[in-house]
Amino acid sequence: IILSRTFLEGAETLSELPEGVTLAGEVSQVREALAAAVRRTPGEVESTRRRVQEATWATAARIRSARATQQ
Repeated sequence: IILSRTFLEGAETLSELPEGVTLAGEVSQVREALAAAVRRTPGEVESTRRRVQEATWATAARIRSARATQQ
Protein backbone atom coordinates (compact mmCIF):
# COMPACT_ATOMS: atom_id res chain seq x y z
CA ILE A 1 0.00 0.00 0.00
CA ILE A 2 2.81 2.40 0.87
CA LEU A 3 4.48 1.92 -2.51
CA SER A 4 1.62 3.50 -4.42
CA ARG A 5 1.22 3.23 -8.17
CA THR A 6 1.65 6.99 -8.26
CA PHE A 7 5.30 6.51 -7.34
CA LEU A 8 5.76 3.63 -9.75
CA GLU A 9 4.76 5.50 -12.91
CA GLY A 10 1.29 3.94 -13.09
CA ALA A 11 2.41 0.31 -12.97
CA GLU A 12 -0.37 -1.97 -11.83
CA THR A 13 1.67 -5.19 -11.83
CA LEU A 14 5.29 -6.03 -11.07
CA SER A 15 5.91 -6.76 -14.75
CA GLU A 16 4.83 -3.20 -15.63
CA LEU A 17 7.43 -1.54 -13.38
CA PRO A 18 9.88 0.77 -15.17
CA GLU A 19 13.17 -0.88 -16.09
CA GLY A 20 15.51 -1.13 -13.12
CA VAL A 21 12.79 -0.65 -10.50
CA THR A 22 12.34 -3.56 -8.13
CA LEU A 23 10.21 -3.89 -5.05
CA ALA A 24 13.25 -5.09 -3.09
CA GLY A 25 15.23 -2.05 -4.21
CA GLU A 26 12.44 0.35 -3.27
CA VAL A 27 12.02 -1.26 0.17
CA SER A 28 15.78 -1.02 0.66
CA GLN A 29 15.70 2.71 -0.10
CA VAL A 30 12.87 3.24 2.38
CA ARG A 31 14.82 1.35 5.05
CA GLU A 32 17.96 3.40 4.35
CA ALA A 33 15.99 6.65 4.65
CA LEU A 34 14.47 5.50 7.93
CA ALA A 35 17.88 4.52 9.32
CA ALA A 36 19.28 7.94 8.33
CA ALA A 37 16.35 9.68 10.02
CA VAL A 38 16.92 7.75 13.25
CA ARG A 39 20.60 8.80 13.31
CA ARG A 40 19.79 12.52 13.12
CA THR A 41 20.74 14.71 16.03
CA PRO A 42 18.17 16.85 17.85
CA GLY A 43 19.77 19.90 16.22
CA GLU A 44 19.32 18.43 12.74
CA VAL A 45 15.69 17.59 13.52
CA GLU A 46 15.06 21.15 14.74
CA SER A 47 16.75 22.64 11.68
CA THR A 48 14.57 20.56 9.38
CA ARG A 49 11.46 21.47 11.38
CA ARG A 50 12.25 25.16 10.96
CA ARG A 51 12.86 24.81 7.20
CA VAL A 52 9.57 22.95 6.77
CA GLN A 53 7.74 25.57 8.83
CA GLU A 54 9.25 28.41 6.77
CA ALA A 55 8.37 26.67 3.50
CA THR A 56 4.83 26.06 4.73
CA TRP A 57 4.33 29.69 5.70
CA ALA A 58 5.83 30.89 2.40
CA THR A 59 3.53 28.60 0.43
CA ALA A 60 0.50 29.76 2.41
CA ALA A 61 1.45 33.40 1.72
CA ARG A 62 1.76 32.70 -2.03
CA ILE A 63 -1.66 31.02 -2.04
CA ARG A 64 -3.25 33.93 -0.16
CA SER A 65 -1.64 36.38 -2.54
CA ALA A 66 -2.83 34.47 -5.61
CA ARG A 67 -6.36 34.29 -4.22
CA ALA A 68 -6.36 38.03 -3.46
CA THR A 69 -5.23 38.76 -7.02
CA GLN A 70 -8.04 36.62 -8.45
CA GLN A 71 -10.75 38.45 -6.51
